[in-house]
Amino acid sequence: MKFRDAARRGGEPDSGDPGRSARDMCPGPSALSPRILLAADVVAPGAYHRDFRDQAAIRPRMYENLRDAFVISGLPWAHCYREDRGGGVLLVAPRAAPAGRYLDPFLCRLRAVLRDGDGHSGSPLRLRVALHFGAVHFDAYGVTGAASLLPFRLLEAPAFKEATRAAGDDLAAIVSDSLFGDARRCHEPVDRRSYRQAVVGRGDTPHARAWLWCPPGRGEAGRDRPEGGRRPRPAARERSLAGGCC
Repeated sequence: MKFRDAARRGGEPDSGDPGRSARDMCPGPSALSPRILLAADVVAPGAYHRDFRDQAAIRPRMYENLRDAFVISGLPWAHCYREDRGGGVLLVAPRAAPAGRYLDPFLCRLRAVLRDGDGHSGSPLRLRVALHFGAVHFDAYGVTGAASLLPFRLLEAPAFKEATRAAGDDLAAIVSDSLFGDARRCHEPVDRRSYRQAVVGRGDTPHARAWLWCPPGRGEAGRDRPEGGRRPRPAARERSLAGGCC
């Protein structure tokens, strides 16, 4: 677990730290602040949350995996505002790192963390992640604004749900056109081949363009996992942990 050990030596607080408060993040009484937003939830939570004890056990695993991927990717975990959603979380990050870093290397490294296993027995953890760039408002109650809602609407988009079911991978991710475009406009290194354009929208959400993350080798992601158990640790995966690539 050298991969994780390196993250935990990086001086970040452990996953029990509540993160920055809304008051800390607020730039002014009525100001809108451009931020990176990440919504994450556990895939098929019913498979884990059989009772209260199972639910209590899965939440730390989700936070630990996200924290390790943030730290290894050089992203500001300690400076994120976090809202817990039971089986998920909303993270609001400052623009302390280039937007493209939330695409690459973050997504590949989060996938590597999940595939590596998190030191817990039982079912491997699978996550869905939606990423967005937009302006939000902080007040005494938390964060508000249209940008704070979009990541969860992306998670619920039928096109993304279908892609998640079809992939059967440890990590499924969708990126808003706003974040994807911002990264490309800033000439940040984004592998366009790893993304597929999709039109998303449901109910009162207008149809909009987003990008499904489809890394190479995804079709084989779940084939080496024994039924009901954890995946063996092949040499190729050792290399992926060292380099953070998919």
